[in-house]
Amino acid sequence: MATIEYGNIDSWCDFGGADTYDTCSVKVANNIFKYVKKNKECYGTAYYYKDACFAAKYTNRFTDSFWVPQTHSYPTFMLINGVAVAYKSGNGDGYTSLWCKTNVNVNNSSAMQNYSWWSYMGSCGAFYVDINGAAGPNQDGRDYFIFRLYNDGIAPNGRKGHGNGAHYTESFEKNCMGQNYSSFGTCTAWVIENKNMDYLHCDDLSWDGKHKCSD
Repeated sequence: MATIEYGNIDSWCDFGGADTYDTCSVKVANNIFKYVKKNKECYGTAYYYKDACFAAKYTNRFTDSFWVPQTHSYPTFMLINGVAVAYKSGNGDGYTSLWCKTNVNVNNSSAMQNYSWWSYMGSCGAFYVDINGAAGPNQDGRDYFIFRLYNDGIAPNGRKGHGNGAHYTESFEKNCMGQNYSSFGTCTAWVIENKNMDYLHCDDLSWDGKHKCSD
């Protein structure tokens, strides 16, 4: 509905003009969330704001280390079912010239092949989701998930890789199942596609192998 009203997503921001990723985040979020039933709008995390939608910090499942989400500077909404959603514009590698673009010749670019930028082709940003707002457990893969916005739709983070084009930070095996991972949100695709959170209970799951602990 947003693209019907405003046109293709890659036309919503002007990075050759006055826009930055922060101003673009507001534009994209306003266009999309106009069509979403919201309970309230809120900026930030509990670290910065008392009445925030996101917690002050989130942990992974294997260590006591934590991550303070950068949602304090991005548009954030609480949906009527209690789910908190923040949006951040970005193409994944920090190059505004590639924001939302698919007309880049990756086959003739050794740099793109080396860094596996295929995962970011057409990438416009990410939705950060906490299914119960600032309430606990505030842990990646339990109540915290990430979805990527592309110029042709939305996809869950952590999808199965596609050969050499699989970006390291989106690998389920190396991140969601890996005890040294630092990339949050990579369990999202597993929950959506396999309809379980068995990665919380066994450590031998993979996209090409077991999809649940009882297999």
